[in-house]
Amino acid sequence: MKELIKNFRGFDRFLKDQLMIGLFIQCTWALVSPLILKLQGLLWTTTYISIYMIMIRMAGLFVPYFKGTHIKNAYRSIIILNVLYVIATALYFYDQTVFLWTESFLSVFFCINSVVLGIGWDVYVVDKYEKQTFEDFKYCATFRDAVGGIGGYSIVIGIYQFLDEFQSMKLFVFLMVFCLLLQLYNYFTHYANMEVNNDG
Repeated sequence: MKELIKNFRGFDRFLKDQLMIGLFIQCTWALVSPLILKLQGLLWTTTYISIYMIMIRMAGLFVPYFKGTHIKNAYRSIIILNVLYVIATALYFYDQTVFLWTESFLSVFFCINSVVLGIGWDVYVVDKYEKQTFEDFKYCATFRDAVGGIGGYSIVIGIYQFLDEFQSMKLFVFLMVFCLLLQLYNYFTHYANMEVNNDG
């Protein structure tokens, strides 16, 4: 733990921001995941759930077509997808079945873009930083993901004691808007001025 904290303090602002913003986003997504899983169990048959899982797995088949995508473009796409997700969340209050299918299609694009961003991230960090910095960052990121997941779902347990599903979804939308503001700050602070070659 002490070594992780020491490594974190040694990172530059760019790496620190990615870790901290990513932590908040992890906690935010933890709020909606149980709602979606519960809704799928209530409204979908086993066949539909299997189709959904196949769709998610199929996302990996399209990733190679985006080889060479620069992290600037991939991160911008994530922001656009988040905007669409917030808009799609309004369907939850109108027709939950339509919301589930819309969420499913968006999830496929999220899966594709997340992998593309992850690969581009590794390439960028390896190229810009030393090997040791890259290794330290990956360990910190793994620890962050674990803390974000455990902390996020733990917070969710407490929240669901006081809020019903509709109120929880409204809270998720509010937090997602805040996430978008953080991502926009992150983009214009760190990504907007990155140079992109003709292939990226």
